[in-house]
Amino acid sequence: MDKIGRIFEKAAKLGGQKPDVLKKAAGFFVLSGQWERAVPLLKEALEFQPDDQELQLRLAGSYVGAGMDDEAIRIFTQLSKANPLDPQMHDALAELYQKKGNWERAAGALKQAILLDPNDPRRQSQLALILLDRLHKPAEAETVLEEASARFPWVLEFFIWRGVAMSQSGKTAEAFKFFQRMETEFQMRHPEFLTADFYFHFGAVAEQAGNIDRAVQLLRKSENLDPSQAARTWNYIGYMWADRGMHLKESEDLVCKALETEPENAAYLDSLGWVYYQTRRYEEALTKLLKAAELLTSPDEVVYDHIGDTYSRLGNQVQALNYWRKAAELNPQDKRIVAKIDQMVESLAKKSSE
Repeated sequence: MDKIGRIFEKAAKLGGQKPDVLKKAAGFFVLSGQWERAVPLLKEALEFQPDDQELQLRLAGSYVGAGMDDEAIRIFTQLSKANPLDPQMHDALAELYQKKGNWERAAGALKQAILLDPNDPRRQSQLALILLDRLHKPAEAETVLEEASARFPWVLEFFIWRGVAMSQSGKTAEAFKFFQRMETEFQMRHPEFLTADFYFHFGAVAEQAGNIDRAVQLLRKSENLDPSQAARTWNYIGYMWADRGMHLKESEDLVCKALETEPENAAYLDSLGWVYYQTRRYEEALTKLLKAAELLTSPDEVVYDHIGDTYSRLGNQVQALNYWRKAAELNPQDKRIVAKIDQMVESLAKKSSE
């Protein structure tokens, strides 16, 4: 394969001022996944045909393949201006911004794509999850999901996430009633919608509304409907009880049971760490929580907050402050974490002045 590649590179050099030769050589490297070797050939071809949008797209795709995301973003941004009615340019930008963790720009690109083509539910799905999980804008997510559930009434996730968004907005009682209405409606019209996922999120909303007994019933129903997903139910109930200082022995048993199924699950390790914290086993808690942080696929403010709390209990105020700040960076709207930071900063300032 490399021998053929060298032949194409030689042909490109001999082709000199012929962009077709450059494009053919680049095409070989694109097809064989050798993006870094395709890029310079496509750039050279563009010097002769700067307005060739197909060539620009191939270069942008090669930049993506080569991991040169900033360069790809630059080209897709140019193409979106040249093709203002093409939603696919904004789709590409949204994907690249998500890859870079630039959630505000990713959301902006998806909003533009939805305006241009509102008939693809995948865009609304991506936008809603970014607003809920990354930008912590549940009220805006609720608006998106209300429109999405009306446009795509066959997509169950939009109804589930709409209730979740209500709950995250602080409208926990309203969210609980929303799920109750949905359950009644689905029983009459769409019994296939009453899935394990539906009851899992219904249970979570019941918990957030303060109805713990009802939450356990709903979560157990989710477990019965899909035993393959039982570990998430064990973890949720275990953490829910531990967070309230309830049934701590049973909490530990449930979370450990979940971890037997998925020993490298960061959320489950965080739960076990929090059980240990609630039972004042702070050293054991810290070990589990730091392991959870290590296994995270993306930063999580809850894990960082728990680590901060544990370091604080162990008397390590500097590390506590460090992790609380990490948590606050991910969710600046959480006044509880901000209050802990302010209190710790004040405490450290007093110590330094003594």
